[in-house]
Amino acid sequence: MKTPAVLLNLLLLPFYLCTAQTLDYSYICPVPGSANLNPEQNIILKCEEGFDRSAIGKDHFYISSTSGQPVDFTILFSDDARTMILRPLTPFIKGERVSVKIREGIRGVNGAELDPLDFSFSIIRHDRDSLWMRLEELERTRLEEDLGLVASPWVYEAPALDNNLPPDYPAPSVYSYGEHDDEYLFINMGCWNAGLPWKNYITILDSYGTPIYYDKSEVNRNNFHVMPNGRLTYAKNYLGNNSDEKYYIMDSAYVLIDSVNTGNGYILDSHDMLFLGNGHYLVMSYDPQPVDMSQIIEGGNPNAIVTGLVIQEVDHNQNVFFQWRSWDHFEITDATDDVNLLAQNIDYVHGNAFEIDFDGHILLSSRHLDEITKINFNNGNVMWRFGLNSKNNMFEIHDDPVGFTHQHDIRRRTNGNYTIYDNGNLRNPQYSQAVEYQLDQSSLDAYLVWDYDHSKNVYAGSAGSFRTRPNGERVVGWGGHSPLAVTELKADNTPLRDYLLPNFVTSYRAVKAPWKTSLFKTQEELSMGNYAGYNDWKTNKLYVFNRSNKVIKITSVHHHRDEFAVLNEFPVSIFPGSHATLDVAFQPSTEGSYSDRLTLNYDNEGNTRRIARQLKVQGIYSEDTPSVLFDPPHGSVNVSPDVVILISFDEPVRKVFGGEIGPDDIPEFVELKLYNFQGEDVPFTASINEEKTEISLLPAQPLVENKQHYVLLKRGFICYYEGNVIKLDEESYFTTGIMTAVEESGSDRVSIFPNPCHDQVMITDMEKLYSKLIIYDLQGRKLREDGLKAPVTPVNMENYDPGIYFFRLLDEETGISKVFKTIKH
Repeated sequence: MKTPAVLLNLLLLPFYLCTAQTLDYSYICPVPGSANLNPEQNIILKCEEGFDRSAIGKDHFYISSTSGQPVDFTILFSDDARTMILRPLTPFIKGERVSVKIREGIRGVNGAELDPLDFSFSIIRHDRDSLWMRLEELERTRLEEDLGLVASPWVYEAPALDNNLPPDYPAPSVYSYGEHDDEYLFINMGCWNAGLPWKNYITILDSYGTPIYYDKSEVNRNNFHVMPNGRLTYAKNYLGNNSDEKYYIMDSAYVLIDSVNTGNGYILDSHDMLFLGNGHYLVMSYDPQPVDMSQIIEGGNPNAIVTGLVIQEVDHNQNVFFQWRSWDHFEITDATDDVNLLAQNIDYVHGNAFEIDFDGHILLSSRHLDEITKINFNNGNVMWRFGLNSKNNMFEIHDDPVGFTHQHDIRRRTNGNYTIYDNGNLRNPQYSQAVEYQLDQSSLDAYLVWDYDHSKNVYAGSAGSFRTRPNGERVVGWGGHSPLAVTELKADNTPLRDYLLPNFVTSYRAVKAPWKTSLFKTQEELSMGNYAGYNDWKTNKLYVFNRSNKVIKITSVHHHRDEFAVLNEFPVSIFPGSHATLDVAFQPSTEGSYSDRLTLNYDNEGNTRRIARQLKVQGIYSEDTPSVLFDPPHGSVNVSPDVVILISFDEPVRKVFGGEIGPDDIPEFVELKLYNFQGEDVPFTASINEEKTEISLLPAQPLVENKQHYVLLKRGFICYYEGNVIKLDEESYFTTGIMTAVEESGSDRVSIFPNPCHDQVMITDMEKLYSKLIIYDLQGRKLREDGLKAPVTPVNMENYDPGIYFFRLLDEETGISKVFKTIKH
């Protein structure tokens, strides 16, 4: 048996072990010994378990430069306390070496102490701005060369759509091979021939090629897409104006609300940006540096400018929480053989896309390495390098004898596979394709499991994208090819549609996603019902709600079928928080089912920007399906508030699932509302005649005077006796007038007097036609309900405020009622 002292020692042993443990920093930036950092460089430290913030002060650090003077700084922490940033209060001086000493006493959140650390790095000596100007000019020249047109079997034909588009908008033409869908294509359209009329636009297109958004700019903008947080973003780049070179963020009303930029003195590159789960962003920068290439390769230029790559995790304030530099991990000689290492300007990496893998680490696409690289997001180390044509490929690649070259757009699928847009620059013959790989990251085996090359008729020397939708459909953006810009495929690889742009107009990337603006709102779908029984246009009301704080205007509408029309004159102004109604009409000439997409356009002055909202409109013309008529007819005005609403059919109807329609069934498929489809329910009792051809709605109280009311007969509930179902909603609107059904005092059968009254009225019903009294106020609220038992019934009005009241006398057995309007002084 163990003694108490032994037991105590065993219990304390884990404590001794824990307090004796030390931790290493999991990530240090800059990499110790690295060179050519920007003067604005911060020091970044990571601890996997998180830092104990309360135990960390400035006295734990000593930062000094070549001059020997200490460097003052501030300390920042990430929200999870795993990252600590030491930010110097002033930039470092060009050419100096910086020393960083981290003393003892820094602890993790679990109490373990981090080892002391001592490292240094050096700052650039050269003029950074002059190198950037040379790089931007080189990039413009390279893009123009890569975007040179090649022979193409496609011919762009301008769409014959009267949609009030500006003359310099390069409207896409769409060849559709399948059904249209309700998602949208996000692209930028840039023209690379100054002699053509087309200007630069970012745009959102439906599957017809109809824009629901466009915005014109003098410069091309890249990578326009919707982020996982529901906001839109695009990049400006290659402007020669570094302050503008950033990603811009818009809300769903297309209002610029934020921007994202690189930190530590780097200039943002537009090729890609990811929104991370912690609210930060992954961005990249090209990093030109002077390099004596004669020391690296025989015949190399001693005054070469070599461009590296920098990846950063940043927040909205340009705080850098992670930084990775190709200079610390790639060799210049890793570049593919077509990169001329003897040239004066050498772009040896050319990163163009990144993705977050299933384990949280970074996948990087480097065009000039023909390589996908996986980078550890915790410590910055390279985990593996993949690509048959990469000089550093670590995988055994199966079923892919040629491999991808100068690729774009690495993406991870939910099934665990990886997709790439393969530009195919180094393939002979040249053609571009979309490819999908299965990677076994344990055994380092790779399998090509899918590819698509559009019959090898497409070659794009630059740009491009490949995405797979959640439903398995695929979207290939052909990048620098013209005129074919985008191809959509079904999950089974059958083509859905091709989007063509005018010659010399291309899009860097094509992304498809759901989207709706929040600036204004409409119904998702408008039903015109069955046209049977009508001779002229059948109309319905479309509501447009302004959800902004400014006046908006519907300047035009667009649709594709002549069977539909909008009867309003435009523009239609809508005040903030208000709504407008459009009169949509339907008039088919032959029987059949009709469906269209209606686009409501809001254009600014000059028509350089459009914000639109779409909805589906549908109708049928079928003599074999019950025709439906309303009384009061749709659009009626000055309808008496005590109206009985009738819904009539040309033949007897029954319930779809068998059985006769009874009064209790009707509220399941009929709605009566105040104002519109979003209004308050109006209670009613209902009946159907013996012939089963007419439904009667008797409101429980008089309808509110001078107000619009809405009646809905829902689809799918009733049918002919032969089984033909009412397939679409039937809707009707009417507006009430002033109550006219008032019995004057002194009537010899039923009367109410005195009227006007003061404290009491008398109800006379000498034949006892009615058994119940219900009193409502002018707003339709029920105030009182009593039985009527005597031929003469007094009603006390003493506690009622002066005003107008409605007395409803009801026979509960027959449902017959009479309404009186009473005025109290």
